[in-house]
Amino acid sequence: MKPSRGNYRDQWAKVGVYSSLGFLLPLAALAGFGLGWLVDRWLGTEPVFGILVGMLGAGAGFVELLRLLKRFEGNTKRDGNPQDRS
Repeated sequence: MKPSRGNYRDQWAKVGVYSSLGFLLPLAALAGFGLGWLVDRWLGTEPVFGILVGMLGAGAGFVELLRLLKRFEGNTKRDGNPQDRS
């Protein structure tokens, strides 16, 4: 029995989603640091806001990463694939 063409598309869509998750945390931290750096330049407080907002960005990226993983794992278990059931 041949797998359907839609099944291949679903698998590649999952590969794309999971491979993009590796960029989420570093980009969130860099975006936060960049915003904090701009505030530091404006206020003249060298590393304070860069570090604080960078850490907030990393925390927000981590929360978003966990949220997305939880959602994707829930979708995987509902697909009806017997290998994914616990």
